[in-house]
Amino acid sequence: MSHVSRFLDGYILEKQWCEEVDITPRTSQRYRLAESPGLPYAELGGKIYIDIEGGRKWLAQRTHRRNRVA
Repeated sequence: MSHVSRFLDGYILEKQWCEEVDITPRTSQRYRLAESPGLPYAELGGKIYIDIEGGRKWLAQRTHRRNRVA
């Protein structure tokens, strides 16, 4: 089991991802299946794993910032 946990370092189960970012599994599924680009993930043994760093980058690309008013 320790080999598996090292192999999956940097990944989190989708259920845990949903709890971390406070979304439903259905919302996460929509994010994964979205076009241009969707939330990065891997499927292994019938389970969905979210790439933590890829998920952070994906979320950062969707961060909105107000324009400065001169």
